[in-house]
Amino acid sequence: MSDASSPSLSREPKPWKKGLIAVALIVVVLGVFLLVRPSGNESVPSPTAGDIAASGPTGAPIKESSSVGAMLGALEAKPMTPGEGIPTDILEEMQRCLRAPELSAEGLGEPKEASATPDPVRVLRTEEALVEIEKDLGPAMMQGDLWTDWIVRLPEGMDRKVHLENIEDEGGRIRQNLSLFQIDQSGKAMRIPLTEAEELNPDMVMISNLLNEGEIHRKETSRYYQFAGGERLELIELDGQPTELEIVRGEIFFRCDKMEGTENCTCIR
Repeated sequence: MSDASSPSLSREPKPWKKGLIAVALIVVVLGVFLLVRPSGNESVPSPTAGDIAASGPTGAPIKESSSVGAMLGALEAKPMTPGEGIPTDILEEMQRCLRAPELSAEGLGEPKEASATPDPVRVLRTEEALVEIEKDLGPAMMQGDLWTDWIVRLPEGMDRKVHLENIEDEGGRIRQNLSLFQIDQSGKAMRIPLTEAEELNPDMVMISNLLNEGEIHRKETSRYYQFAGGERLELIELDGQPTELEIVRGEIFFRCDKMEGTENCTCIR
C-alpha cells in the first residue's frame, strides 16, 4: 500500500519548466525563418494585378488581343513602303520645283548640292512629311478638311456614298454640305435626294446614323494646309494613307497623282 505523502506521477510541471519550453519553441521558429528567408537585402515581390490577369486557370499565359497587339505595333518605328506614306524623293522633287530661280531669295533657301551618293528613299508618314515641308515653307498657318467620302456597305450588299464637304460662304464662314449617293453594281453613283435642310445644314446625328446603317468600307479625305508665304498644300488620304499631293505657290504648281515615285509627279512653272 502506497504512502499518501509520496509524490504523484501526474502532477503538473513546475512554472520554470514551462518557461524553458516556450523559449525553446521561439528559438526553433526563428531558426526556420532565418533558413528560408532570402539572403542579403533581396525582397520577394508580391504578385501584381497584371501577373494575375496574364495567366488563365491553368497558369498558361493569355495571348494578347488583336487590339492590344495593334496598339503596340503602332508604337514601333516600322519602315513603310510606297503607297503607305510620302516618299522622300517626291518631297525633294517638290522642293526643287518650288525653288525656282526667281524665288531663291524669298526665304526658301538654296537647293542642296547634288551628292555622289544620294540618300536612300524613305517613306514618311504624313506628319513626318509635314515637318520636312515646314523646314522650307515655315509652319502651316491654317489647316482643315475640305471633304470626306465614306463608302458604307449596307446589309443587303449595296454600297452607299456619304459625301460631306466644307464650303466657305459669301461671308467667309465655313458650312457643311451633305450629299448622298447610291452605288450600283457597275460602280455608277446615283444621287439620293435630300431636303434643303438636310443638304445645307446637316445634323451630325443624321450623319452618324447614315454611317451606322452598314459597315464603313472605305474613307477618303481631302485636307489643306495654308502657309505664311501663300503656299497651299492639298493632300488626299485613302483609309489614312496619302494617295495624292498638290501644292501651289504663286505661278508654280506641283502635283503627284500617286505616292509611288517621281514619275507620277508634274511641275509647272
